[in-house]
Amino acid sequence: MPTASAERRAIAAGSGPGTLEPMQGSALAPGSTAAGSSWARAERRASLLPGRRRQLGWLAAIGGTAAMTLVLTSARGTVVHAAHFPLYLLVVVLAALGGTAPAVSASVLAAFAMNWFFTPPLHTWVIDDAENVLALAVFLVVGVLVGFLVTSLSRRSDDARRGRAEAEALARVASEMVGIDDPLPAMLDRIRATLQLEGMAVLSDDGEEIAVAGERPGPHDQARSIGRGTVRLRGALAPTDGRILDAFLDQLTATIERRALRREAAQLAAVAAADRLRTALLRAVSHDLRTPLASIKASVTSLLQGDVEWTPDEQLEFLHMIDEEVDRLDTVVGNLLDASRLEAGVIQPAVHHVALDEVVPSALASISGLDVTVSVDVPDDLPTVRADRGLLERAIANIVANAARASPPGTAVEIVARPLGSDVHLCVVDHGPGVPADQREAMFRPFQRLGDTGGGVGLGLAVARGVIDAMGGAVCVDDTPGGGLTMRVVLPRSDRG
Repeated sequence: MPTASAERRAIAAGSGPGTLEPMQGSALAPGSTAAGSSWARAERRASLLPGRRRQLGWLAAIGGTAAMTLVLTSARGTVVHAAHFPLYLLVVVLAALGGTAPAVSASVLAAFAMNWFFTPPLHTWVIDDAENVLALAVFLVVGVLVGFLVTSLSRRSDDARRGRAEAEALARVASEMVGIDDPLPAMLDRIRATLQLEGMAVLSDDGEEIAVAGERPGPHDQARSIGRGTVRLRGALAPTDGRILDAFLDQLTATIERRALRREAAQLAAVAAADRLRTALLRAVSHDLRTPLASIKASVTSLLQGDVEWTPDEQLEFLHMIDEEVDRLDTVVGNLLDASRLEAGVIQPAVHHVALDEVVPSALASISGLDVTVSVDVPDDLPTVRADRGLLERAIANIVANAARASPPGTAVEIVARPLGSDVHLCVVDHGPGVPADQREAMFRPFQRLGDTGGGVGLGLAVARGVIDAMGGAVCVDDTPGGGLTMRVVLPRSDRG
């Protein structure tokens, strides 16, 4: 890959026709009157060939004509007069590589040389033969035309080479920015290195510094206005850097616009997420919290009635209802707290060696109102897993509660655990309606209740996946043979190294 200096030399020195004048501190937009005249001058000067090429053209026009005359004079008598024309025309072609003026000058000088040294009478400006007058006139016209054509082709070729070099530089800057979250600092540094500037800075409309590369420019350095701010340049620009700088600034403007749009989109997404959270919390308070509270209030009020004498069995039934509803409240509040901790990224699992045959019964015991049969097949000789026991109990309880809600009456929820390679797989199997493949990922989003049926605030599976991921495990979804859903919890074995 070419270096930045080589890249710049390819654009500025050897191949570019453009010679834009250096920018001034107050950059005017091309649309204004003063800017329009400055732009026109820049475009006219851009059509000039590099200075070194022009110097070589004049050297060929003057020195080449003199050298060709000296050679032909020395070879007088051996070179026929008709051969003088193409030989001098070769000098005109060489001079045309330096521009139109050297080509025209070479044509005139060659015509004068052929008249003075080789057209009778010699060493006078008088031409006796009309054919010689016509021949010199034709040579002069042909020489001027050839000069114009060669100069035009040379400029077109240089334009193409310079355009290709600029395109390669722009493409290189663009390709290096792919996959970067915030490409602005890297892009600014790349542009500064390509143009060999001491420093560049991007300022917002209110003067706040957005990004800087190299030395920090001062208030008196060159400035260019872009979409949502200003770019300041510290250091001298080469005369041919104006056009590629404009192209770089276009890319920079687009990057700043995308950066601002991403920031605005993130703010809107945060507002939308907050609205969804607020709506879900209101729904949870209005239904999932209010319902158990109403049951508790009704049971306590009934027990406190002095005009009714409840039997011991009735009192025990009220107390069991209160206990179940409190457990239900505890589960809902616990899931809300866990979800907020997961969202904030503050959950730090206390990982230990955990036996699943001890965790699963505890998880089942924590589920209030479990009204389905649960079949458990967790061998006591199963390898231990690396997990936080409390978080794992909550995750398994949430998954089993979700499977119980999906199971039709008369069917059982199955819990099966087996070692597989360096992991242990715990499967919770239900025989309910199942979930389409395109909706399974949505099950793990907070406050999602597919079909809006069943209890809970839609946080159980979201919390389960979050805490399992935090412990280095994974939660997968499979189809149950014959219909239903299988939630597979993958946990690392304690002895896997």
